[in-house]
Amino acid sequence: MLLFFISGTLFHTGCKKNDLISDSPLINIKWILESIQYPVQIVPIERTFYILFNEDRTLEMQVDCNFCSGTYELGAGNSISFGEEMMCTDAFCGDDSKDTEFHAALDTTSSYDVNGNRLRIYFGNGQSRLNFIAESSTPK
Repeated sequence: MLLFFISGTLFHTGCKKNDLISDSPLINIKWILESIQYPVQIVPIERTFYILFNEDRTLEMQVDCNFCSGTYELGAGNSISFGEEMMCTDAFCGDDSKDTEFHAALDTTSSYDVNGNRLRIYFGNGQSRLNFIAESSTPK
């Protein structure tokens, strides 16, 4: 009986089409983090942080000197959430790394918006945000 349940679950998930994802302007663009913005402070990001959202609801990230993969979900009203089982390398990136702040922000995301080549992901009850720019728009 357990085998039937697992098989049925996998079949149902595999056949589910998520129009929110296939129509999303997030997909297949490498989004480079420029800053973490809090209500009273903007923290510029001077190291490499990026997110790449794939159409199959997986994502790839570079978080300073570490690399991560995981899943995400998009919902109505531009809601976004990240899967609980993010897999990341675990190198120490230095005392001044913003990797801990970045992961904490992802844990409390609520929504996003895209305006041209800019992506904002809101966290902390929508009071703070991660500010990204599309890779093709970043200066070399």
